[in-house]
Amino acid sequence: LVSIFREGVEDFYRYRSDKASNSKKVSRLGDEGTFEEVTSKDLEVGDIVYVEGEDTFAADIVLLKSSNGVNAFIQTSSLDGEKNLKKRFVPKGIEMLTKPDKEIEYNLGGQ
Repeated sequence: LVSIFREGVEDFYRYRSDKASNSKKVSRLGDEGTFEEVTSKDLEVGDIVYVEGEDTFAADIVLLKSSNGVNAFIQTSSLDGEKNLKKRFVPKGIEMLTKPDKEIEYNLGGQ
């Protein structure tokens, strides 16, 4: 009986935590090419989101660009409990797709 009560309390706290996480506002790239603010629960597979500084996010994401160049440091404590920073890299080939056109032309020997 005690274990059933404890599981019910744990489920309730997990429900509250999930609800708070799903209602968090994030910046998603919209159809017009500008970022729009939506809730996490409205994200879909393939959406491009803008994560800044100490922002938290409740989704698996692929790093497309970083202010550090091709890597970023993330903390995964909400997933695995570890507080140390983990280094993540932009996948090879992706960095070419996220550079401004002028920079691509210069790197390819253009004007």
